[in-house]
Amino acid sequence: MTVCRSSCSVDCKSYDLPLGVCYSPPLLFPGDPQWGAGDVLDQCDAAAGILTRTLYSSSGGTCRGGGSPVQVPLDVCVGPFGPPRPSGSFQCLDTPGGEPRCGSPDPHLPISPRI
Repeated sequence: MTVCRSSCSVDCKSYDLPLGVCYSPPLLFPGDPQWGAGDVLDQCDAAAGILTRTLYSSSGGTCRGGGSPVQVPLDVCVGPFGPPRPSGSFQCLDTPGGEPRCGSPDPHLPISPRI
């Protein structure tokens, strides 16, 4: 996932996110204001060009309770997400180890590593 301050091209930052696994953004990216407190589950359908992001009110990477799914088109500038970077795009990538992830194929963008 790549998010930007303006028009998907200004002051961008990329995140390397797991697919098909519940995760807690505050645990992966402590102190990063881009994220809310709730858990997230991302699922990619590359053939359909869609990422389904389910947002949960739970925390700690448990994805408990009913989530709120949102479908987002891949490789398209979308938003608003909220400050500090309200626009962005999603890509589904395969890693050399075979673990699918949601990230940025652009090697020039800074990627926030998972902790």
